[in-house]
Amino acid sequence: MKHSAVNPNPLNCTLPGFFFRLFCRAKLKEMSLICLLAGMCTFHASAQNIIYVNAANTSGSQDGTSWATAFSNLQQGLRAALNAVGPDEVWVAAGTYTPDTCVSGCTDSIVRGATFLLRNETALLGGFTGTETQKTQRNPWTNPTILSGDLMGNDNPAELTKDAPSRSDNVNHVVTGDLADSTAVLDGFIVTGGNARTDILNTQSGGGMINNAGSPTIRNCIFEYNTATAAGAMDCSNGGSPVVANCIFRHNVASDLGGAISVFQTGTPYFINCLFYDNSAGETGGASYSGDNGTGATTIVHFYNCTFVNNSSVDLGPAHAGQLNSTAKFMNCILWDNKRAGAFSPQIKLSDSATVEVTYSIVQVQDTVPFSGTGNLMDDPDFFDAPNQDFRINASSPAVDAGGSVPLDLADLDEDSLRSEPLPFDLAGNMRVQMVDGGGIDIGAYESDGVLDGLFGHRPANGLSLSLLPNPVSDGRLEVQVSGIIGPEVEISVWSLNGQQLMRTHGRASQGELYQQLQLPAMSKGLYLLRVSTPAQQAVQKFVRR
Repeated sequence: MKHSAVNPNPLNCTLPGFFFRLFCRAKLKEMSLICLLAGMCTFHASAQNIIYVNAANTSGSQDGTSWATAFSNLQQGLRAALNAVGPDEVWVAAGTYTPDTCVSGCTDSIVRGATFLLRNETALLGGFTGTETQKTQRNPWTNPTILSGDLMGNDNPAELTKDAPSRSDNVNHVVTGDLADSTAVLDGFIVTGGNARTDILNTQSGGGMINNAGSPTIRNCIFEYNTATAAGAMDCSNGGSPVVANCIFRHNVASDLGGAISVFQTGTPYFINCLFYDNSAGETGGASYSGDNGTGATTIVHFYNCTFVNNSSVDLGPAHAGQLNSTAKFMNCILWDNKRAGAFSPQIKLSDSATVEVTYSIVQVQDTVPFSGTGNLMDDPDFFDAPNQDFRINASSPAVDAGGSVPLDLADLDEDSLRSEPLPFDLAGNMRVQMVDGGGIDIGAYESDGVLDGLFGHRPANGLSLSLLPNPVSDGRLEVQVSGIIGPEVEISVWSLNGQQLMRTHGRASQGELYQQLQLPAMSKGLYLLRVSTPAQQAVQKFVRR
């Protein structure tokens, strides 16, 4: 990927001002300006900009053009993205970032109004260590990149309410996706410490993130310990329709509606491969709430392959509550052990003309028949280790191969720019549909890994670490990097999803490491598996052939 420096005046515009720059940038993606601006700006072709941010960088030279000169402040990186030509990626190294930038005259409303604002044609990517040369080398789960609204760093997890004294300094919305479209991407972050309360106008919902008429793409994120009057973690309102995939919502609290999320007024968001657990609402909708807010508008929220567990509400609807012309659609979902006031309650509450469609899902019920809808079950989902918050499913789970249609990859999880193809991965990054046994998609956010065990046999990694570069691969050359090898002999094999071995080779480790360049055989475009094994170890990783 070509790295290009950030041009502070990419359009050479003769008219100054923030709003004009914003307007020019919005029109730039169409590579044309309306006749009103003819002659005022000159376009310059540019490669995709990569802007680097690292909170640990103490260098005196910070222009964001490399890791060595990375911005230490994320707001500087976002500002550079606004000024740069063409689509941008902001690479953010592990660390904690707060949105406040006020230097003087800082009133409470100014400070608490600070936020990380998403912009069209800008992908905000977390999970870097600060040395990577390709974004496929990042790992958000091992390199936590935290966007925090806790400006003073004094939050007390035991005081998880919007009125807690330790949260009085917290910003209203950590991230804002207002007016954004799907080219505005948030990927690989922990969003925490937002506190949307009613003391400032229009800030009562969406502590973690607000999407007012915004439809960004959000993937591989964790929303936790956010509070609000409504929508503790995320608000989708006034047509806000984000696509949210492979995200975890946990420990978020709303004093009224929607412990994790709320959807108001014509929003049509999609939540795919998401886990909702331990969220709570002081009224209804322990995990999620949808309604038209009294406007008469139609609201539709989609949940595909999501798991709802251990959420709670004071009123009915500990998993989901729908009111006022709203519709919630659940497909391939698990709703289990969500409670009202500590006791079993129907998982979904509907009122005031709200409707729900539930298909191919496991829903806990007190009756002797499953929740109404095609393919629904009421059996215990058989989680791997629910007491320790591991909500993967065992190979014996009734959820295995019991799902319906495979959702589309609306969030482009494999980053191949194809959002109309089948969903490739589950929440853990495993194959979403494991076709080795001829089965279909599993119910819930996770696929059972029993199929991989059946194909390769169960052999622990035992410290084996595997990395593939580049991924996706275009020219057939794939570099395999392995560390933590026990013994000298290593076998490398490539497999199709239906269990066919396409190639096999061997390597010899040196000091526990192996670097080997593979020339892949002729392969059609798609998803494949690469397996590295020793007599005592095994690691399997997927890769995409373009």
